[in-house]
Amino acid sequence: ELRSRPTVGIVGSRRLTPYTEQITFTLARDLARAGVTVISGVNEGPEGIAHHGALAAVGRTIAVMACSGELSHLTRQNRLQQQIRARGSAVSEFPPGFFEPQRWCFTASQRIIAALADVLVVVEAGGYSCAALTTQIATDLGHDIAVVPARHSDPGGDRIFRLLRDGAHPVGNAEDVLEVIHGAGARGPALRGAALREVAA
Repeated sequence: ELRSRPTVGIVGSRRLTPYTEQITFTLARDLARAGVTVISGVNEGPEGIAHHGALAAVGRTIAVMACSGELSHLTRQNRLQQQIRARGSAVSEFPPGFFEPQRWCFTASQRIIAALADVLVVVEAGGYSCAALTTQIATDLGHDIAVVPARHSDPGGDRIFRLLRDGAHPVGNAEDVLEVIHGAGARGPALRGAALREVAA
């Protein structure tokens, strides 16, 4: 059911600037309102924020776990994980009882995010991040890549610039992402539907 609707993966650096923190939440919330399933991992960076945004819109979301599905690698995220399961799904390639996640587990989970997402949105790419790997996998699979433009001096700004130069779609809001999903002309109907649902709620 969750895959029957458009899917958008959201990835980025765990050390977000206030700007990208705000835009990540808004993007996920507005995409969920438009009927998109939001996909991300579970951490205290953009992934957790993306899930919070989608849940704030009473939307659907898929959490890709870097550990076995019944665990949470962050105790503080247990409540978030429970909310995700109530509104969507938590998936993992690791069997029940699998040991505590190692660094490579987080890298492995990015393959699932890239595979499930019709469009992958990179909100920031500074510092150590699996975003670059996820982007490469999604590109190899033929999926669309979108990025939130950044100043060249921002953390990872040079990486964002290179993605744009190589053909990634620049996006600043949910309307832009919906246009990537549905093609030119999709903004109006999609947003009218989202606005009607918001008023009805």
